[in-house]
Amino acid sequence: MQDWALERLREEWRVIKRAPWSFVLALILASALIAWAIWGVFDWRYRDRFESVQTANSALKGQIALLQEKISDAAPVAKETQETSAQAEIAKGEPGGAADFVKWDKRDKFTINEVAYLWYGREPVATNQYGRYWSHDIQQLHDELNHRFFIEKAFEGQTTSEVGDGSGKENHWIPRAALIKWAKERGERPAFLFPEERKKYRDDN
Repeated sequence: MQDWALERLREEWRVIKRAPWSFVLALILASALIAWAIWGVFDWRYRDRFESVQTANSALKGQIALLQEKISDAAPVAKETQETSAQAEIAKGEPGGAADFVKWDKRDKFTINEVAYLWYGREPVATNQYGRYWSHDIQQLHDELNHRFFIEKAFEGQTTSEVGDGSGKENHWIPRAALIKWAKERGERPAFLFPEERKKYRDDN
């Protein structure tokens, strides 16, 4: 059997040697036909499934985009509603509520903590009661105030430091005039420094 196979192979090889290009062309053509047949089977078998997956994927992308748009639109409203609701629960002049500007008009100097709250129209909250009233904006301004007035010492000679609340903690005091100057440098006009800006606070009307 093995001898027959070897003899058969020798005969075929002699034929190939007489027409090598024809053999190569036939081999390429046969390979192409086989590949086309295999592709046709898979295309017939999976085309509908692939198209269904593509359709479902496109639908999901559309739903995700719609949900993202709704979330983006709702987030600012939800934040504003939450803040308004939280402030509405607190009486004017109470810690965390709307600032009582008339009371603060009598002060000529303020601590960093007081300024951080009053800048955003909120009544200052004691440092041990930050809780829900200590927002990102208030915290950021608190850090900016400390850096500007007591690390950079931009208004050196005007600010003072003293221990005066019985806790042993040092308070840094910033005079109203220095705060007004700093606010103008920032292009801002917080209502506790600029009375004419208070018309936007409904509780002050």
